[in-house]
Amino acid sequence: MFLSARTSQSEADEFFALELADNMLNGIDLNLLLLNDPASPRFNTDLDENGNPTMFGTVRINKDAEIQAKEAGLAPGQVRNSLSASKLVLDQVDTFLATIGQRAYFLEPLTYASAWVFEKRGFVYMRGHKLMDTMSPLQEAVL
Repeated sequence: MFLSARTSQSEADEFFALELADNMLNGIDLNLLLLNDPASPRFNTDLDENGNPTMFGTVRINKDAEIQAKEAGLAPGQVRNSLSASKLVLDQVDTFLATIGQRAYFLEPLTYASAWVFEKRGFVYMRGHKLMDTMSPLQEAVL
């Protein structure tokens, strides 16, 4: 299931996106959660210098855009300020999943910033905690 909301037809104006999927363990994976403030300045961290998608910084980065975003107070990979609504959205996801009989769901944060948000919301690691203790290539490139 994929839900999104935009301020216009442009995908660059997407301020909310949520993707949930069944997994092989008869569970639910939260694959994507985007909460961008559409009124805040936009930084092209989602596209490299040639206009190719960075895939949230997992494939390539736009170093100049990342530096500009960092100077504006954003975390690596962010294109805009957050809506600061993760608690509200995750509470609604919890309610929805409980309604369909699911007691837990799985996710893998792509960045340290998203890992921090999820940890703050009570998520715990099943694997990969040691990896999160090391610096990511995206952070090294921006620092």
